[in-house]
Amino acid sequence: MADEKAREAMGDEKTALNEKEQDQSVTMDELDSSKIKFINANGDAEAKVQISDGEDEVEFVGLTKDELMRYADDPYWVRVRWVLLILFWVAWFAMLAAAIVIIVLAPRCPPRPNLEWWQKSVVYQAYPKSFKDSNGDGVGDIKGLESKLDYLRDQLNVTAVWINPIYPSGGADGGYDITDMSAVDSTFGTLEDFESLRVAMHKKDIKLIMDFVPNHTSRNHTWFQQSRIPGEDNKYRDYYVWHDGKPNPSGGRNVEPNNWLSVMGGSAWTFDESRNQYYLHQFLPEQPDLNVRNAEVQEELANILRFWLEKGVDGFRIDAAPHLFESANITDNEPRSGLSVAADNYDFLDHTLTTFQPETYDLITEWRSLLDGYNKDNEKYRFLVIEAYGDANQTMPFYSYNGKKGADMPLNMNLINLDKDCNGNCVRDLVHNWMGNMPSGKWSSWVLGNHDRHRVASRVGEDKVNAVTMLQMTLPGTPFVYYGDEIGMTNGNVTYEQGQDKGWGQAHYAEKSRDFERTPMQWNTDDFAGFTSGDSTWLPVNSNYKSRNVKSQFADGSGVTNIEVFQQLTLARQEPSLQWGEFHYAVVDENIFSFVRQAERFPGFAVIINFGESETHVDLRKDHSGMIPRQGKVVVHTANFDDHARATEYDVGETINLGSFNLHPTEGILVTWNWGDEKLQEADQ
Repeated sequence: MADEKAREAMGDEKTALNEKEQDQSVTMDELDSSKIKFINANGDAEAKVQISDGEDEVEFVGLTKDELMRYADDPYWVRVRWVLLILFWVAWFAMLAAAIVIIVLAPRCPPRPNLEWWQKSVVYQAYPKSFKDSNGDGVGDIKGLESKLDYLRDQLNVTAVWINPIYPSGGADGGYDITDMSAVDSTFGTLEDFESLRVAMHKKDIKLIMDFVPNHTSRNHTWFQQSRIPGEDNKYRDYYVWHDGKPNPSGGRNVEPNNWLSVMGGSAWTFDESRNQYYLHQFLPEQPDLNVRNAEVQEELANILRFWLEKGVDGFRIDAAPHLFESANITDNEPRSGLSVAADNYDFLDHTLTTFQPETYDLITEWRSLLDGYNKDNEKYRFLVIEAYGDANQTMPFYSYNGKKGADMPLNMNLINLDKDCNGNCVRDLVHNWMGNMPSGKWSSWVLGNHDRHRVASRVGEDKVNAVTMLQMTLPGTPFVYYGDEIGMTNGNVTYEQGQDKGWGQAHYAEKSRDFERTPMQWNTDDFAGFTSGDSTWLPVNSNYKSRNVKSQFADGSGVTNIEVFQQLTLARQEPSLQWGEFHYAVVDENIFSFVRQAERFPGFAVIINFGESETHVDLRKDHSGMIPRQGKVVVHTANFDDHARATEYDVGETINLGSFNLHPTEGILVTWNWGDEKLQEADQ
């Protein structure tokens, strides 16, 4: 009983305690600071506290409208507003004036010239038979070329490829005796293979330039075979240059119409028994000359251009362009040249009647117009370049003739004449012979080697390859590079029995055959230099391929091999000054050839190469202090310095004194400086 009373008492006590806590909670809630307002009326000392229940609206405590109007009319604030307004407009007009002054007086960035793709390109000549074999038959082909596009674009920085003929031919002149100019020789592949190559090249932003051979065809061409058939109503009767010949004083068959000579040597005329006439061939007898005076022949040739343009070709190299027309007076003889050569040697005559005729230049302007029509329709520029060996008076009219636009350029063959004996002054003469005669506003090209001239490494010496590559890549214009020159390939060792280019005869084979510069590309140290997976090649691989090949030179990694220097130079060539900057000669003497390339407000460059036979002290600033700063940084060197100390001194990235440095024979450097350095450094002196 007592326990029950105790438990009831404890319960009553807890109930009372809870009620007390609730009362306190209410009291604290009522005293929440968010619900308390302190009011001091009129500055009295007495303070009043008002506790809000949270439901009353907050009173407005800002200035009233009447109070604001009193301030607005106050003279002091009126003056402040006027002052601020005047200051605002003064500041605004000051900033406007400053902007106009900056626009007017600030140095302007010079406009970049609108260069076409062929002006920015390094053009690589791929001789298809010798570049890469894809099917093991020992002959290079289209698929082989396609397999090496990554090498060309990504490693060599090549953006255009010129391909020698891939057309069906009679095999008499390395593909230049063509039997069908609108087809692909099965040796190289098919038209489908060609289309695949074109698509792959364009995906990699590589342009495709093809050989166009309008001067002659193969003797096996359908046109020529039809032309041999007598008959006045024969459509092909006048497709070639035929002539009865001159009466033979001794009686019998007529003799040749004139004394004209073939480029290959001997008479340019061959008698055809079927037609009982002579036909003209300025090259081999297997290559009869087309009668380009015939309007139907001209239309046939134009249709061939259209065929390949429709296939997406980006440009053409016109082969043997100087020979397109010959004098209409067939019986006229050409004068002697005065050179001490055999009477059957092509150089025995001065070829005034068979080369560089006025009609040739006119026809080139017509073909340029044809290509321009495709430029307009497709918004893609089609390139036209001319093969022409001749002097400036003969080659320069190919740029334009009688006020009409001609080719984009004739190939500049001057550097083909570089040899081991060509010193600084000699190089200057070769360069100036073109640059000093080129019409204003035109674009040059620079060719060191091709399929018709011995390898540059064999002409100038292997130790000078990097020097001449530096020259080619930095002169103003477009460089044309023959396959294998990037690794310094040399002439191959080919016997007459192994050879293919035998039109000169065995007696003149070693002197004139072009087999030596056409040997297969040297890719690696595998059998046959990695050119083929087969057991033979169409020409023997050069015996030095184990030490001179693409893979080994890249694997070196030191930056001193031919291909590594080539790669550095093709990258440097993308600089504005080296692409389109002004060209100025610097120091030129018996040993040194040097020049400056400068585009306004872009880094400038100087190229200095020792082509002589002795060490030479160079002071680039002696006569050019206003153009050349005191110091420059090495961008590329020829990687053939004869001791470690010198190699370190001229290493890439090193700064050298352009007023005093030495170069040994075959050494060269490409140096750069920032725009304005020549003025800043002069001011520091």
